[in-house]
Amino acid sequence: AADTTPPAPVTAFSTTSGDAQVTLRWTHSASSDSRGTMIRFKTTSTPTSASDGALACDKQGPSGSADQCVHSGLTNGTTYFYAAFSYDAAPNYGTSVSAQGSPNATSNTPPSDVGGLIRTDTK
Repeated sequence: AADTTPPAPVTAFSTTSGDAQVTLRWTHSASSDSRGTMIRFKTTSTPTSASDGALACDKQGPSGSADQCVHSGLTNGTTYFYAAFSYDAAPNYGTSVSAQGSPNATSNTPPSDVGGLIRTDTK
């Protein structure tokens, strides 16, 4: 019989925004037949299916294992909406888990010099 049962959803899906990139982190589905995770993105709303939006990354990994990828080449100040889909060999896609990120240029300005120090170890 054909496998028509999707794997359980991805868990612990989060984003960390950086300069022109968003780091995506997740835990692969705990289902024993899980093959990996596909993450789709849009800039207007969260992708609603495994074919909606564009591919951010697709990684295979053991069920229940933590994984990550860096979505780079992005536009700072733009909000990116992500949906992570677990999948099996069929492939059947699990219920999506969503997150969003907004890349931003981080300041490279060094902190100001320390001032007003007085030595206290002199006699």
